[in-house]
Amino acid sequence: SEGGSTEPEASAPEPEPAWEPFVQPTLDPARLATAVTRGETVYRSNCAPCHGPSGDGRGPAARFLRVRPRDFTTGAYEFRTTPSGSLPTDADILRTIRRGVPGTEMPAWAGRLPDSDLQAVTHYIKLFSPRFGTEEVLRPVPMPTSVPDFDDEARSRGRMLYVLMRCWTCHGIRGDGDGPAAGTLHDDAG
Repeated sequence: SEGGSTEPEASAPEPEPAWEPFVQPTLDPARLATAVTRGETVYRSNCAPCHGPSGDGRGPAARFLRVRPRDFTTGAYEFRTTPSGSLPTDADILRTIRRGVPGTEMPAWAGRLPDSDLQAVTHYIKLFSPRFGTEEVLRPVPMPTSVPDFDDEARSRGRMLYVLMRCWTCHGIRGDGDGPAAGTLHDDAG
C-alpha cells in the first residue's frame, strides 16, 4: 500500500439488513370476519380470565399469577421470528398459543381446543392493538435449519460477538444480567 503502512486494511462493515415487509397468508374478508367472531367467543371463554376482556393483561385471574399475562394492546410480543420490536407473524402468535409459555401459567392450548379455534383467536387478539392496522409485519429473521457444532472455535466466536455486539452492557461479563446498563432496563411489565 502507499505511504508504507503495514497495517492490514479494515474491510467495510456489513450493512444492516433492510427488513422487507412480509406478506402473510390472508383470509378473504368473509372468512376473516367468521374467524374473528369465533375467535372472540373462544377468547372470552378461555383467555379473558387472565388477559382481560380488553386484552390488557388485567383479567380477574391476573393478580393471582406469578407472571403477568401479555398485554395485547401494546402489540409487543416476546416470542416471534421477526426483528426485535416488530410485530409478530400470525404463525408466531399461533405457535405461542399452541405451545404455551413454559415457566408461566400460560398453558399449551394445542390438544385442548381445536386448531381452528386457536387460529381464530390469533386473528381476534390482533384487534386489541392498533399496531396491526398501521404497521407492516416484517419478514422473519432467517433461522438455521440445523444446530451448529459447539466446539472451542464456536465458543471463541461467541465470546468475540458478545463483546463486539456489546451484549455485556446489559447481560454482564458472565451473562448474569448485571451489566452497567442493566439497572436502566425495563420489560413491558415495567
